[in-house]
Amino acid sequence: MKSPVFILFAVLFAFSACSGGASSDQNSQSAESAVHDTSAEQGNSTAKSAIDEAKAAVARTEQAQLPEGGEITITGILGCGHCTYHVTDTCKAAVRTADGSVFILDVAQDSPWFQNRYSGARLEITGKVHHDGKLVVLQSTSITEL
Repeated sequence: MKSPVFILFAVLFAFSACSGGASSDQNSQSAESAVHDTSAEQGNSTAKSAIDEAKAAVARTEQAQLPEGGEITITGILGCGHCTYHVTDTCKAAVRTADGSVFILDVAQDSPWFQNRYSGARLEITGKVHHDGKLVVLQSTSITEL
């Protein structure tokens, strides 16, 4: 039969192992710190989201000011207007510039630019601007991979 002192020692050891040897004040401070860290991350995420929305609004405003039929040259990253940039209802070759503007490329589905739209290639494109609702379509006269 085990002595009551041994059982008491075993119980105390188990409790100290569960608390990690930390006092309840330390545990509550750790929990509070974790809550503050999480809310800081959420705040950063919200701020980043607001900044992204503001950039997109500026880009939309700048795109609306582009003259219909005017020729421009842009540099950006090739992607899918639907899957990558989420601006079209169907898959289309698109380029996002450094300021966040997204231009839809007026290319055929069998073109290498459409076929490789997931490559993330950096392109320089010269072409004429056409507005299609909220979208700016670029009818390219020259596409160069950088």
